[in-house]
Amino acid sequence: MRQTNWTQATEVLDVNGETITTNLGDLQNLTEDTLKKGYTYIFRIEGDKIVETGMSTVDVVIAVPNEGSMNNGCKILLIKRGRPPFVGMWATPGGNIDEGERPIEAAIRELEEETGIVLKGMNFTSTNNREYLTPIGVFDKPYRDPRNKNCISYAFAVALNEIPHAIPGDDATECEWIEFNKWGETNVELAFDHEEIIKSALNFLQ
Repeated sequence: MRQTNWTQATEVLDVNGETITTNLGDLQNLTEDTLKKGYTYIFRIEGDKIVETGMSTVDVVIAVPNEGSMNNGCKILLIKRGRPPFVGMWATPGGNIDEGERPIEAAIRELEEETGIVLKGMNFTSTNNREYLTPIGVFDKPYRDPRNKNCISYAFAVALNEIPHAIPGDDATECEWIEFNKWGETNVELAFDHEEIIKSALNFLQ
């Protein structure tokens, strides 16, 4: 039986028909998916053949409790998407994991690129992790991103005492602190499965 493996995040260096050049070597794309040079994917491979593609991403939930308690609801930083899918809709900051990155590194980078906010990953030696991004789960329902059946999101969350200044960047056209109640409900429509991610984050941060 041929061995089948999923790769880590892998950048496409060149595309020549069905031949995909990566740092893993040249791979043959047997899928119907169109792969783009400079983009990062995960591949399920058999030998040197790509038999399935996917995406490896991160999402970041930053909450500031109202009056110091999540029971009073909170404000969560959202970005307005400037690129498809879901152009013009609100979403949590996040994006693709680059080749060689750990999920926490991607979360820190994407947050800074899209909002200008710089946070650190969880400090496992500290007894107070309120100022650190902490992993809350992996979200991988099929087609959670309409671009690909296999889109995995590593989600991180943090609760801050004060609202930091946010400046939109990269593919974010706006940043705004949106009001949520303690159950994770809000008045705006969210992209992807970010309603589920935010509710999970608030359960974690309670």
